[in-house]
Amino acid sequence: MGDRELPEPRAPFDTNEILAEVYACEAIFLHETPRRDIPLQALRIGDVGISNLPFEVYGITGVKLARSSPFDIQMTVELANGGEGYTVPANLHAFGGYNAWPARSAALVPAAEPEIVEISLSLLEKLAGKERKTPDPVETHYSKAVFADKPFAYWRMDNIDGTTCPDSISGEKKSGIYFPCTAYWLKGPNLSSPTGKTPYTPAVHLAGGYAKGNLEGLPKNYSFETWIWNGLDPENRLVTGYFFSRDKSASVSMTGDHLGIGGTNNNGEAKNRLFLYNGDEKRQMLIGKTEIPLKEWVHVVLTREGDQVSLYVNGKLDTQGNIPSTYVPNESSVFVGNRSDQFSGLEGKMSETAFYDRVLTANEVENHWNATKR
Repeated sequence: MGDRELPEPRAPFDTNEILAEVYACEAIFLHETPRRDIPLQALRIGDVGISNLPFEVYGITGVKLARSSPFDIQMTVELANGGEGYTVPANLHAFGGYNAWPARSAALVPAAEPEIVEISLSLLEKLAGKERKTPDPVETHYSKAVFADKPFAYWRMDNIDGTTCPDSISGEKKSGIYFPCTAYWLKGPNLSSPTGKTPYTPAVHLAGGYAKGNLEGLPKNYSFETWIWNGLDPENRLVTGYFFSRDKSASVSMTGDHLGIGGTNNNGEAKNRLFLYNGDEKRQMLIGKTEIPLKEWVHVVLTREGDQVSLYVNGKLDTQGNIPSTYVPNESSVFVGNRSDQFSGLEGKMSETAFYDRVLTANEVENHWNATKR
């Protein structure tokens, strides 16, 4: 053993070269086998419905089936009758990652998952002999208080799929459109329910994504109300995150109102606090006083009456002041989760967003907040 020659040291692996070779092999395979026959199966055992899927699925796929299944008890079994790799919900393809790269382990097109859910529900309907359930929106004391004050539009942000941010007041007319990267059905704020049970209040998670809508008819004097959950340390960016704009899309010289959480800009003058910016022409800010906690749900309200702006945090007036309006008549675009030019969007979650064609009073804001405590 002592006289044995040691082998020459191996050259270090070139990771990029190996990945390129692997990806090239996968691309060739997919080119040669562009279609696959995939078995989808549904079983019934008494009052239990079972969906068998030959893939590794995200948990939200099982949630979609459970919420709409005609069976009161619904199970989803993955990797059943085959192993076709990962099946990623359509909106999550934009996030990338190994489970979304085109390969034998993730060969299906982005639109496949919604179709798989639809076919699976159709099979369950045949077994049950009745139609699928249509889930009702979550009702809370808070949502009842908001509806009672007649919002102009109410984006509850309770999506589980699709690209539309539905308006609960008008339907499609005042709905928004989600842009990547947005994830649905995350846990939102804890809001009590008239049923006495704590409901699952959904939220969207924004990682570069946002929602844009056309709220034609929203006047110059208005209110904006929402729940935010910031996940980014304020030390990491000039602006921690904008989460509301009322402005033209991608305007070079911004006008309108832009609401966010301050970061390191201007020596941290607004760090970790709300601020309202009235655009690049005036370059004026109203800065709040309350620190916005990291990774906690916070209720926020903005009201504008002429040049008078009020900001509320968790039901209480945070700050108030004169910030000239740079509102552009006939401009009806609103952006939620980002600024109009997509600069420094919120890295976090949002839920229960409402717009009003009037100025909410301090008592109304407090009542909305108090409704969360019933």
